Amino acid sequence: MSKTANTNDSDAVTRLGVSGHEVISSLDMTEIDKHASRYNVIINTLSVTNEKLWGHYVDMTAPGGTFVQVGVPPIEEKFSFGAFQIIAKNIAIAGSIVGSRKETQATLEFSALHNILPVCEFFSFEDFPKAFDHLEHGKPKFRCVVNCEEYAKKHGLYKTE
Repeated sequence: MSKTANTNDSDAVTRLGVSGHEVISSLDMTEIDKHASRYNVIINTLSVTNEKLWGHYVDMTAPGGTFVQVGVPPIEEKFSFGAFQIIAKNIAIAGSIVGSRKETQATLEFSALHNILPVCEFFSFEDFPKAFDHLEHGKPKFRCVVNCEEYAKKHGLYKTE
């Protein structure tokens, strides 16, 4: 099993306990192209409709495989791809809306039971512009968190009810 990561730091992914034997950077098209037709199932979590990028990911799907899109781009954006790309390899295209309250609750319970914690970069509320810039330029490796609680307490906006 491989894991495609939107990071060049494969050591960070490995430290997280990814059970794959290799990491493929989603930023390296040459590396992605080396894996053409290799995977029975591709689950694309990216919420972009970049035609070139999407085509590379679809190409990694093996003949008879399934490409599943779970990342949700803006509603007005459309996906496009060459029909031959799908037909020639008999690839199934699927989509899934994930993250209902029930699924989120089950995920949180599973994470708590197995002591699975997120990897976060923390920013103070005062550093929100810095956090936003960091996020906007694709610099976070995992998750950015802005601490609003301290600001709210300091300014009488915090409620415990």
